[in-house]
Amino acid sequence: MIKYFGIIQGRLVKSENSELQSIPSDWTNEIFIAEEIGLNYIELIAEKNFNKKSPLWDKKKLANYKNIIKKKNLFFYSLCDDYSLMNPFWGKKFLNYFNKIIQSLNLLDIKIYTLPLYEKSDIEKIKTSLFIKSLNLLSKKLNKNGIKLCIESNMSKENFISLSKKIKNKNFYITFDTGNRLLSNDIYKDIKFLKKKIIHIHLKDKNKLDVNVKYGKGLIDLKKLFKTLKIINYNKSLTMETVREKTPHVTAKKNLMMIKKI
Repeated sequence: MIKYFGIIQGRLVKSENSELQSIPSDWTNEIFIAEEIGLNYIELIAEKNFNKKSPLWDKKKLANYKNIIKKKNLFFYSLCDDYSLMNPFWGKKFLNYFNKIIQSLNLLDIKIYTLPLYEKSDIEKIKTSLFIKSLNLLSKKLNKNGIKLCIESNMSKENFISLSKKIKNKNFYITFDTGNRLLSNDIYKDIKFLKKKIIHIHLKDKNKLDVNVKYGKGLIDLKKLFKTLKIINYNKSLTMETVREKTPHVTAKKNLMMIKKI
């Protein structure tokens, strides 16, 4: 059984811009909604374009955020760093940025750091020597702070295992994004193959056009998905990464009820 249920930051309230993945200006409001719905955590995000207003860069805001979270019986668990989408994680700009964000991860007791390997950080489009050194560096720094490094990628299951053998630290895993892997992989076979390397899940559904849709309206067979997770005895975390629709909090509540019922 899934141990912790969460949702991506910004999905419990209406979007303030055209970005699906963005931090709301009133970021504390989601905490009260999450508690009411019955979620365990809100998965924080670092946006692909550096956002000075994000609470991640303000120690006072982080302390306040942490205090409210505890009062509402929620906790911090994971962060998805979209900054890598616009800035290659092997570059100096990202590495300097990473040294700052790891301080925030420590302050919030984050356990899982997800690094999306898409767009400008797509490692399948560059030479191996450019990124192995950086992955080892990130893994080493996170490991010292008790944080697990999870990459999110569409690479084949065989390529992931091959890559993991080149990472020296043992804190190297995968955040399994059901929607992103859907069109290029057999996600059910991948889950069985990767097994213990999967320690975090982003649950989204997509249609044939690769567009995020409401759970049950896309290509994912949710019953088959959870049956497969049961086969590998998966009992960790699941983050809902869903469309908001007209009333985001209602959509999220229905999605959570659907998942728990299955």
